[in-house]
Amino acid sequence: GEPEQETHSPNERKRFDAAKMQVSVYDNYTICSAMLGGFCCSSISTSHNGGPIDDALSRYFDLVTSSHQFVIRLSALLSVYAFVVFMLCTMYARAALARQGGPGWVVYDGFLQLTVAAR
Repeated sequence: GEPEQETHSPNERKRFDAAKMQVSVYDNYTICSAMLGGFCCSSISTSHNGGPIDDALSRYFDLVTSSHQFVIRLSALLSVYAFVVFMLCTMYARAALARQGGPGWVVYDGFLQLTVAAR
């Protein structure tokens, strides 16, 4: 037999196109978070070798350097988390929209409502 032809109203088509656009935005978020992680991991570590700097300035330098390294590591960790979240959102959203046997955006809307806290 021939495959069944699905007919969609213009309103359904607009809704499906809007959902596809939102999934492409998830792709952009995934790429941006991966780039942020790359920038964080490529940060150069600065060390202080001692020298003719007095103790007060040396402690200040150490505090600033340690704070900077902490922020860089935290940013890298959070960017990896964001990368994984948006990668999985993209994958599951596309699977929901491609679902056969009914409008995929119904499954997609359910997915969005269930995962709102994670995103």
